[in-house]
Amino acid sequence: MGFSSCRLLPWFEANLTLAPGPNFGVHFKGRCIDNIFVERLWRSLKYEEIYLNAYDDLAQARKAIDKYMDFFNYRRQHQSLGYQTPDAVYTENMKQAA
Repeated sequence: MGFSSCRLLPWFEANLTLAPGPNFGVHFKGRCIDNIFVERLWRSLKYEEIYLNAYDDLAQARKAIDKYMDFFNYRRQHQSLGYQTPDAVYTENMKQAA
């Protein structure tokens, strides 16, 4: 699976759904609450993957980031999500919406 913004969807959906107040989503400009989730993701990516490794080339870096995103979305439990994975929360929310 290649790295793209759609790989972030489970994390965004899980966090935005649980955010207090109206659920506006990331498509509205000027919402500082939306930026919090992106900043937290980048911080986690940098401190848990990028800063810990030296990549020989761009291809190796992309592969490592892709692997980290799989871990982040599908295996890493998040305290803010009640120690569930973003994918589990997203899947549960989709079932409830149906």
